[in-house]
Amino acid sequence: MLQLKNKSETENNYKTVAKFFHWSMALLIIVNYILGLTLDSTSWYLVHKQIGITILFLCILRICWRIFTPYPPLVKELSILEKFVAKCGHLFLYLLLVIIPLSGILMVQHHGYSISFWGLFNLPVIHFRSVIIMDNIGILHLYLAHLIIIIAALHALFALKHHFVNKDRTLLRMLSK
Repeated sequence: MLQLKNKSETENNYKTVAKFFHWSMALLIIVNYILGLTLDSTSWYLVHKQIGITILFLCILRICWRIFTPYPPLVKELSILEKFVAKCGHLFLYLLLVIIPLSGILMVQHHGYSISFWGLFNLPVIHFRSVIIMDNIGILHLYLAHLIIIIAALHALFALKHHFVNKDRTLLRMLSK
């Protein structure tokens, strides 16, 4: 049965561009996480690096989009604590979406390799002088990758909770037109 949405519901949905950033980055993060876990037994390093750079590029575009195109307000039914946790969680995800690819770039460059962005151009070399940090950058990269998957899973679980338990529009705003 066709349900017509009222104007306030559609105005509170995320715009198509925001949905594209959300779902494309979610897919790329999952794929790259799986690739990253199999790097020791496969030869997917190049693909892993390219996807990581793509995630960083999309994140920068997404942040610019978010600055210049305000997102709809959170649903009214959320408590003050839920709103605070949502904002902190989103901010933390954005930080990880920048830090994880940058740590990967630093790790690759520390080992003497250059990085090309899908063959279009080479990334500038970042010189980082701390031997202690550079010797542990791979561990940081791995742990942050685990952390973003955990936070993304919690993000998805909270969206499902809002949909099935709270029965509010939190999830639908990212899915519907």
